[in-house]
Order: sequence, then structure tokens, then C-alpha cells
Amino acid sequence: MLRVWWIAPLIFGLSSYGCGDTPPPQTAAPPQTAAPEQKQAAPSPPTPAELIAGRNWTVDAASYPRARLRFRFERDGTLSGAIEPVAANTIYSRAGFNGTWQATSNQLILTFPIHRVGQEDIDTVAVEFTRTESGRLDGIDRHGREWRMRAMTSQ
Repeated sequence: MLRVWWIAPLIFGLSSYGCGDTPPPQTAAPPQTAAPEQKQAAPSPPTPAELIAGRNWTVDAASYPRARLRFRFERDGTLSGAIEPVAANTIYSRAGFNGTWQATSNQLILTFPIHRVGQEDIDTVAVEFTRTESGRLDGIDRHGREWRMRAMTSQ
């Protein structure tokens, strides 16, 4: 007996598998996934000027031994501040002052009057940042003296 079960599909355009046979495996398409979300770039860290502006800071500076400085940095580049003698200080007088400031990515430049006993001078100080983070700025001035700035909690 001649088997013709394999010829019929060719003649009639039917599938190539016979009755009762299982269809050949098909390659499944990968499951549809949602379009990948566009990752937004992480926000850039604040610049030193953004960290400083609008805040009150206390400063311990080796450039001003036996004194503590307090600054309020305004967004318009002006500052107000005070020098407060500590311990048995005979170099500085307690005094308030106004000045200016500007900051770059790695440096803070301050210009303000400083009251030493018997005289008033205008100091311009450039501090190169060694550490910048919210509430804390550290650096050194052109003489290699350390500056430590801390944001005051009450603004």
C-alpha cells in the first residue's frame, strides 16, 4: 500500500504535518517590554557659590589667630560679618564689617575691612577649596594657612 499522506499537503497547500501530529515548534517572539525609560542625568552638585550664598557661616582661619570670623554671604556678592576675639586676644578688636565676595569652582575671594588694635585694614583673601559640601567648606589661603568654614544652623 502506498502512503500518500505526505503528498496531500503539497497538492492542496496544506501544512506539512499530518493529522494527529503536533505542529513544529515555533520560535516565540520575545515578550513585548515597555520602552526603556530615559534616564535623566543626575543633578549636578551645587557650586560653591550656591552653597555659600544666603547663609551665615562661622570661620576658623589660621590667617586670623585668636579670632573667629562670622560671615553672611548675600546672593548679590556682598557680605556682612564680624570678627570676634577669642581667648586673651590683643591683636583684633571686636567689630562688624561689610565687604564683597565671589566664588569660582575652586576658590573663594573675600574683601573686607579687618580691625586690628589701633588700625583698620582692607584684607583681600583668596581661599582655594580643599573640601566643599553642604554646610562645610575647607581650604587654604595663598600663605598655605587653613580655613574651616561651617554653616550656622540658625540663618
